[in-house]
Amino acid sequence: MVIQMTEKGLKREKLLWSLFRHDMANKLIVSRGYIGLKMFSKAKKALDDMENIIKLYDQFMQTDHVIEMSLEHLIDNVNEMLEGTKPEIKCQKSEMQLDPLFVAIFYNLVTNSQKHSGRDNDLVIRIEEEEGRLIFTDNGKGIDKGGKNIFGAPGHALTIIRQLGREVLNFQIQETGVFGEGVRFEITF
Repeated sequence: MVIQMTEKGLKREKLLWSLFRHDMANKLIVSRGYIGLKMFSKAKKALDDMENIIKLYDQFMQTDHVIEMSLEHLIDNVNEMLEGTKPEIKCQKSEMQLDPLFVAIFYNLVTNSQKHSGRDNDLVIRIEEEEGRLIFTDNGKGIDKGGKNIFGAPGHALTIIRQLGREVLNFQIQETGVFGEGVRFEITF
């Protein structure tokens, strides 16, 4: 018996693999940096995080259907993957039909906010449901006009997220924030 994947299933797997490689490469850089600085407990934490990411992505690869996942449950899963000082993540209570891949999507949005917001210990992220859209905002510095074309860089997490939305999960994502006031990603279904 020959089993064939649908075109959509193949795209999902390819894009998921791209996002996984991106996340693992970031964690590898972090762990190597800590080892070079002889900060072995932090290096171990980064390696443990890699193990958690592997387990989570393994679950994604085995799930090809939409499951009911609340935003709170989604954020709990994202928090399990984060390292170091965790941002305050606020979300409204909501039940939506979300693919488990949204954990990986929000994980990447949160880690981008951590890296680029300019805030170390007081980063606040909000995720809200608004008229059939998910809105992701932070209280960082935002993205200047020169950086607004952030979805076009090959291998960049946001480019992969946009492709996942368009080609697999049927959503559009755009950044509509104002520089100096934080990012605002709108995910429209």
